[in-house]
Amino acid sequence: MACSAAHAERVNRLVVPFPPGGSLDQVARMLAPALSAGTGQTYIVENRPGADGALAADYVLRHTGEERLLLLGSSYLSTGQVKGTFKFDVLTAFKPVIQVGEFEILMVAQANGRVADLSSLLHQLGQGGQQWSCAGPPGQLVQACELLASAFPNQWLVVPFKGEAQALQALRGGHVDVMFITRTAAFELIQTGRLRLIASAGARAALPPFQSAPRLGVAVPGLELLAYIGVFAAASSAENEEVLQLNHVINESMRTVSFMQFMHNAHIRPVGGTPRVMQETFLQSVERQKKWQLPKPR
Repeated sequence: MACSAAHAERVNRLVVPFPPGGSLDQVARMLAPALSAGTGQTYIVENRPGADGALAADYVLRHTGEERLLLLGSSYLSTGQVKGTFKFDVLTAFKPVIQVGEFEILMVAQANGRVADLSSLLHQLGQGGQQWSCAGPPGQLVQACELLASAFPNQWLVVPFKGEAQALQALRGGHVDVMFITRTAAFELIQTGRLRLIASAGARAALPPFQSAPRLGVAVPGLELLAYIGVFAAASSAENEEVLQLNHVINESMRTVSFMQFMHNAHIRPVGGTPRVMQETFLQSVERQKKWQLPKPR
């Protein structure tokens, strides 16, 4: 009984590699109570921003305590794998638990800024002679800025931020011209005229009401972003049986009315399924980013 009580009192953590307030943080704060209810153990969210996601990933991998640490993953894992910025291989170091969902990525500008639309921006880039700035949090969002910079040399300043909320604040403050952002974070701001939608950065047309937005990948071939949210466990400490249990708990939670309503309001398409679904999505994201041929880190 004492051992069981101690196990129940253990505080496990869902580690988010970004500051509070962004899209992933919102998902984590929905998942933590669901994990607590489904496993009978306490789960809390812990934010560990820094080093393009490597700080949080290393933190989870190096943990040796009795508490279970899970990593909330997204495209920063694919980016680190492609660019070689991690000290580990993602699918060797981690076991995918589940793909929670996927979301659209949009290119936006300040509502009253100098970027009016994609067509005029591309025209001005073609003429040259001006300097533009692009912001994004770690992962493929800031890499999309780097791809723009490589497509139009000497015209783009890439400004990385620790999180989506910080990049958004800089954009709205007029410190940068454009940024890549999740639909989750941008939807209300676009609808209320506080942000200007420039383009969809996905592999297909944006969902309503943004379906008429031009696709950036048509103008800049290859610039198509695959955005996912998933849960990962350290392979060294997570038994397959436990991974399947966590997968079951999250799948069941995702079927509840409250979770489905949250995903709908956050403009995230639920995925769920087996751990293999998350693994395949990760590999697809890696292959897509390999084709970008971005510069290696210095």
